[in-house]
Amino acid sequence: MAEIIIIGGGPAGLSAGIYTARAGRETLIIDNGDCTACKIDRLDNYLGFPRGISGKELIQRGREQARRFGCTLLTQEVLVARQKEETTFMIETEQDSYSAQAIILATGASYQKPGIEGIENFEGRGVSFCVQCDGYFFRDRKIAVIGSQNLAGKEVIDLTNYTRNITLFTNAEKLHMNKRFFKVAPGK
Repeated sequence: MAEIIIIGGGPAGLSAGIYTARAGRETLIIDNGDCTACKIDRLDNYLGFPRGISGKELIQRGREQARRFGCTLLTQEVLVARQKEETTFMIETEQDSYSAQAIILATGASYQKPGIEGIENFEGRGVSFCVQCDGYFFRDRKIAVIGSQNLAGKEVIDLTNYTRNITLFTNAEKLHMNKRFFKVAPGK
């Protein structure tokens, strides 16, 4: 039985693992191998990398650092996480079962992707799902946002900090947005 199991091996999960292992806790990190961060060509807004770093390299370095402090890393799909007893949690994967005194969920973000064939080939290279993460890379360029609800409206507003040339595409018959998103501030 591990003291702590962390579900998710991205930046947050690896950071948590480094801290728990440094605190002397037996730590197991289970990740499904679908590394969202690894798809990022270049991170310019991550502390300590003034020239930027690829997501893949950041994760490789994080894994190396986690192992250095004693974390065990597994690539398996977690199927179930449940409390077995008052002080024990059970994690079931496709291959095995693991128990721990505590679990940390660091499963990251998932994005609703449009049904466009081949779009995954452009993630991190023109297709983005995070204005706060990537808006800077698209400053003064033509940008398209796909959606019909409040999130799409908010993304358009947020993107006006980077460019004035934004087009909203939707396949919905009408927009399902709060009226405040129908007006963009003058000059934006």
